[in-house]
Order: sequence, then structure tokens, then C-alpha cells
Amino acid sequence: MEVDSNKKNVSYRMLTVIGILVLVLILIAVGVFFLLRESKALTLMESLYGPGTQYLVQGNRFEPIEVPDVPAGEVLVDEVFSDDVGMRVRITQTDGDLYKISTVNTSGEVRVLEESPGAKAMVALQRNGTHLAFAERKDETGEFSPFISAWNIRTINLLTGEQKSIGDGVYPQFFLKDGQSFILFTTRTGFSAYNMETGNTATAQFLNPGLANHYGSVSPLGSYLLTLNPVNRGLDLFSIDSISDTTIHITFAQRIDTQESSTALPVSRVLEEEEGYAVVRNNEGKTSLITFSVPSFEITQKLELLPNTNFRIISQL
Repeated sequence: MEVDSNKKNVSYRMLTVIGILVLVLILIAVGVFFLLRESKALTLMESLYGPGTQYLVQGNRFEPIEVPDVPAGEVLVDEVFSDDVGMRVRITQTDGDLYKISTVNTSGEVRVLEESPGAKAMVALQRNGTHLAFAERKDETGEFSPFISAWNIRTINLLTGEQKSIGDGVYPQFFLKDGQSFILFTTRTGFSAYNMETGNTATAQFLNPGLANHYGSVSPLGSYLLTLNPVNRGLDLFSIDSISDTTIHITFAQRIDTQESSTALPVSRVLEEEEGYAVVRNNEGKTSLITFSVPSFEITQKLELLPNTNFRIISQL
């Protein structure tokens, strides 16, 4: 009887040890998962329009970074880059108040696409690296304007050099929907989706005071549209059901609680299929970068940035 009892005790202890080991492995796996989730890096620029210091945000890190390859006598106005295609696209302003659009590859080789008068900003790069889009002042002045009516959206085919003007608006963004390539941009009356294959432009009407900071952000596969609510200044998420030749069919999905006062204003935002990012600033000057899940809009991380400062997210996700 004593031998059986000892065997049972040994078996119990072995099961206990195995259970503890399994639990430890699970905790390690969960920790690695969240570590990998936090390892995604974002680049912020310290201004909504025009030149500013760039900062790297990764997890809880927030530190200034040096911008490479900016020629002497030029000021970096806007930039976007993608590690997937090994390219960065930048807009610089020269001493002669001209605006230059260039691409820079991983070897540092610079290709100048255009140098002309008229403020240029809000540059976007297609994920396969074949097209870029940007906003340009229609009156060719060098001043930045917060009004949507002052800007026109242009595209450049990086393979052929072909350029197009696709309509008045701000903040162009490339996305895919049902196997077709689109460019979303925000207009005075809502949102437009330019079909890059057919040349058709579909629209969705949306209340907009005509200000550029009310722009919409679209997820890469065209599942969701994120925009600033003009009434309560929060963030509204819409699902994109379909896009016809003339209409973007959207359905309201969720409203985000930024966990700030009602005066909080999301000044910059980027949307992925399952996660989103927004820079939020309130009237007291408190500025934060929030990370939230999509489509539940649950905030998963919040990082305080420099107070009394506007930041825009410029990195390509």
C-alpha cells in the first residue's frame, strides 16, 4: 500500500511539473506575440503640413531620427516610404521656392520626377511601387492651405512617367477592392475613389466643413473607411460594402472613444485591415498616439507624445 501511495505522489508531482512547464510555455508564447505586435515601427513628422522633425515610434519608444539623403539647400516637406519595395518618395522645397518630387532607393540613388512651383504635399506610394499620388496647390502658390478646395490630386506612373490629374481633394491613398486598384481622396462633399483601371470616379457624400483635417483613411484591401466626425470630432469607422462606377457604398460600423475629453481632435490617422493608429490632441495641448483594433475600436495601446505639438504619420504600413 505504501508503494502504491508513493507512485501516486510521484505521478502527481510529475503532472504538476508538466502543468507548470506548459503554463510557462504558454506565457512565453503570449509574451512573444505581444512583443511582435509592438515591434511595428511608425514614423511621425512634427507638423501637419510642411517641414518638421521626424520621430520613430516602436512600442514605448519615441525618439527623433535623422532623415538621410536630403540635398543641401532643400527642406523636406513630406515623405512616404515602403520597405516592401525599398523606396522612399519625398517632396522637398528648394531655395528658389520650387517643389521637387523625388524617389530614393535603398542604394541612395535619387530620381527627380518633377520640380515646379506650387505647394505639394500629402504624398502616397502604391504598395507595389508603380504609382505615386500627391496633392498640389491649384493656384501654384507656395503656401499651405487647410482648405480642401485649394488642392488638386495628381498621380505619376513611376514606370512610364505618365502624369494625371484626377480631381480636387486632399490626402490620396492607394487601396485594393475586389481585385481592382483605387485611389481614395477627400473632397469638399465627401470621398472619391478613382478606379485606376477604368478611370471612373465613385463618390460617397459626407458632411464636411471643407477642411483638410477631415480627410478619410482607407484600409489596404478596401474593407474600412475611417474619418473624423464633424460634429463630435471623434473617429467614425465605416465598412465599404462595394464600389460601383459612380458610388462608394458604405455602412456605419463603429465610433471610437479616444479616452480624452470631448475637445480631443484626431489630427492624423492610418488604417490597416485589423489595426489602426491615430494621433489625438486636445485643447489642453496633450498629444497621444493611440493604437486600436479594427473593427471593434478597442484601444490596445496609448503613448503620450510631445505636448502642444501636431504630428502626422508618414510611414507606409
